Amino acid sequence: NRLLIYLCTHEGLQPVLDTPIYGRIATLELFRTTGAEKDALCLTTERWKFCVLEYDAVNKELTTRAMGDLQDRIGKPVDSGQIAHID
Repeated sequence: NRLLIYLCTHEGLQPVLDTPIYGRIATLELFRTTGAEKDALCLTTERWKFCVLEYDAVNKELTTRAMGDLQDRIGKPVDSGQIAHID
């Protein structure tokens, strides 16, 4: 899997960033925290890993704000698959 970021201009979509993602993406959720100036992307994989990514337009790089493991060691996986919602 790859994460592709494009810039929407009057001439059309311009590619900005192309980066590999290690794992199959299960959910993507774009959100903005209170007081933040730009959005962040929460991404989860099918193996229950997550990361929160932010694009720095000045340095033209993707930064990881948070990452971790969402897997529950005790219960069974749900039958419906992963669902993400950020409030």
